[in-house]
Amino acid sequence: MTLAELKSAVYRTAPGLGDFLDDGALTQFFNECQRLLAFDSQRLEVKDVDVVDGIFTLPPDCLVFKSASWEGRELSPWPGNSLPDIITGYPAYYFQTGDTFYIIPKPQNAGGKVSVFYIARPQDMQLNSDIPSLANCDEVLVAYALWNVLKVMGEDDAANKWEKIYFERRQAWLLVNRATNYRHTKVRMAIRWR
Repeated sequence: MTLAELKSAVYRTAPGLGDFLDDGALTQFFNECQRLLAFDSQRLEVKDVDVVDGIFTLPPDCLVFKSASWEGRELSPWPGNSLPDIITGYPAYYFQTGDTFYIIPKPQNAGGKVSVFYIARPQDMQLNSDIPSLANCDEVLVAYALWNVLKVMGEDDAANKWEKIYFERRQAWLLVNRATNYRHTKVRMAIRWR
């Protein structure tokens, strides 16, 4: 469904909402639901990003950062609370401040690429011709929007009904999504202590 068709489905299901609600708020509910579904799906994306002087930033479409690896070896979070003195060597850790990540120790050549594992942020819908970034989620989006609109209006009984419908549809969508986008378990390398 397009954004216009999603809005029509909401207005058709609950006549009279058009008088109470503007299209912008409804669009916001659809986009918010897409982000929640993306997070719940835990579908990982991998992108190689440039490291400049031992520093890299997250991809612009990152919703949730999961991990990073250097030359196939996973980097661990730095256990300290502050950035240590910069030394060079083979990277083993990262230190995060906002969207900026420091590799510790800094690679010998201070550059290269790091693989970032993350959950991608779905593209927000803005135009009436836009379609959701996530496949087959139309019914979930409509249920979420109806639940939240009715909650804002103070229609508690109807909101509770649509909340239940939303969680049922969400669960059904997650089952289909996980079967379609099967994610292999990421196995960490074993470390042998001598």
